Amino acid sequence: MTYKRFKKVLENIHLNDNSKTPPRGAPGYDKLYKVRPLLEMLDKACQSSAKTTTSQYIDESMIQFKGISSLNQYMPLRAINRGYKVWTRADSETGYVLELQVYRGKRDDQSTEFRLGANVVKSLTQKLIDEGFRGHVTFDNFFASYEILQYLFNNGIYAISTVNSNRSDQPLIIETAKNKNLPRNKKISMARSDFRWHIKNNVAFVIEFCDRF
Repeated sequence: MTYKRFKKVLENIHLNDNSKTPPRGAPGYDKLYKVRPLLEMLDKACQSSAKTTTSQYIDESMIQFKGISSLNQYMPLRAINRGYKVWTRADSETGYVLELQVYRGKRDDQSTEFRLGANVVKSLTQKLIDEGFRGHVTFDNFFASYEILQYLFNNGIYAISTVNSNRSDQPLIIETAKNKNLPRNKKISMARSDFRWHIKNNVAFVIEFCDRF
């Protein structure tokens, strides 16, 4: 195919009816409206072809893109540091992506979405809950919170995650372990390979000794 023909085909490809595009600010407004049918088809194809196990993980991926787009994200510490951010749920054994959601960036009012990580986990596990999934889901500290772990347990899903030590909702043991200004008699004495744990309802928190504490 010649360049001119490719450009002509590209100019005339439409996946959705532009005349029905919801205006910005309307309840049904979607930044991905023009490609939404393709994303839904891709999502269904991934799930229909999947051979799942009882262990899955949720993470973020990057699709490289250096053009101009309001959806472009810049993450300097990533191998692919510029492009489209995609939330994914994948099978832990095969790495096969079961479900994906393109991150659409900040809201129209430029406000930061509260509990974004927890909302992503809830959205990506809804199909599992509806299907009565009985298994295990893992994710990293961006998505982690006591509330989301308890929510998954209440819906029959076991989960495990890492957690940042500077979170405000940590158990007292983490605050005591990392606070270097506490008197010696109030500090937690931990040797290498030691660990401490705390349980709240159905969620367990474990801290293991490391050199930075």
